[in-house]
This record gives sequence, structure tokens and C-alpha cells, in this order.
Amino acid sequence: MSRNMNWKTWVILGLVVAVVVASGSLVMASNMGFKINKALKNGYVAANAPIGNNWISLPYNNPYASAKDFCNAIPTTSAGATVSQLDGTTGAYTSFKCNAAATFPPAGTNFNLNPLKGVLFTATGSVITGVVMVGSSNETSTITLLDAYVANNAPIKVNWISAAYHTTWVTANDICVTLGSVSAAYTISRLDAVTGAYTSHKCNAGVPGFSLVMGESIQITKTGTTPAQVAWFPPHF
Repeated sequence: MSRNMNWKTWVILGLVVAVVVASGSLVMASNMGFKINKALKNGYVAANAPIGNNWISLPYNNPYASAKDFCNAIPTTSAGATVSQLDGTTGAYTSFKCNAAATFPPAGTNFNLNPLKGVLFTATGSVITGVVMVGSSNETSTITLLDAYVANNAPIKVNWISAAYHTTWVTANDICVTLGSVSAAYTISRLDAVTGAYTSHKCNAGVPGFSLVMGESIQITKTGTTPAQVAWFPPHF
């Protein structure tokens, strides 16, 4: 099972099952606890975006309740480091600069992170190169996508989701299978933060599509409203 060594390689040691990921140093114990060393692209310049836009998947159970907690995990208090999440319903981003006040709420601009949604992290300069993230599975969580996407209205109805770290998804088309549709209405995408290039897969393409990357958030859009969206949990080990 190859994902260009960017997802899971299984190693069995006695009664303990661990997962080792070559590009991410993920360790996953039999109780589905996770630890990943996630590389980050720095040197963000707004004029060059989306270069430097790191879209990150968090473990569904994690110690990063707020944006400030995520800053502390890096760790950084740099004014050039920003943590954001997108509200796909309104198309608005909520953002927090890592040098802002930690008081929350009501002072400061800190906000609670939704672990099911992708986290956008940007960093100017060259100091921040990665983050070690820890957490575990929460299989009571479910994801419901927004539909009726219209490109001219983006980022309204754009879904950035966190993929479960122990998912059996390998390629973009595996997500299409989970959604139960090979309709052209669904598009699965990833952003390469280093190049700023999007790679996209239409669910009616009839090919596997791109390989998924551990710790990276996935973008899903769906035009139209048929079939109706339902809540689901990513298939997993």
C-alpha cells in the first residue's frame, strides 16, 4: 500500500501496533494516539499567496482548544505567525496572530479551533519550520459538508476538512467513494504550500487522483444540492 511514503507504513512490534510515516514521523499506538512532526512552509508574503498557506489537519482529540494553544505548540509568539479557520457558510476567516494577548474570552482575538475543519497557518520570516502535533481519535465526531458551491462566490461553501489520522483513504477518489458519488459535482483538492499550486480531482474522473498527505487538510466542494449531504466519519483502521 504505497502513498509515495506520505501516509502510513505499518510496523508490528509484539502486541503494540505503530504507524511510522516517512514524511511526518507519525507514531500511532494501538489506542489510536498520534504524534506527528509536520513540516511547515514559512516566508509567507500576502502578495504571493497561496504560497505559504499551510492547510493543516488536527487530530480530532487534541490539546489545541484555541488558536493560541496551537501557537504555543509550535512554539511561537511571532507577529508574523497567524492561525485561521474558514467559516464556509459565510466565507469569512477568523484569525489570530501568535503575538496577540492570550486572554480568552473576552479580551484579545483568540478563538476556539474546530478539529474537524482545516487550520490555515502562515508565517513570515524563516524561523518556523514545523510543528509537533499530538492527539487521538474521536469516532463520535461526524462531518457534514456544505453544498451548492459556486466558484464566483468562493470561499463561500468551500469545505476544508481534517482527515482522520487513521483513515484508510489513500487517494482523492477514495473520498469520492465515501461520499457515495462519482458525480462531477464533487471536487477534491489539496494545496501545496511550497509551490502554491492546487491539485484537484473530479469524482467522475474514473482515476484514483492524487495521493493524500498525512497532517494536511483536504478541500472539498460540491455544486448543487442533490443528493442531500449526510453526516459521516472518515473510514479508518
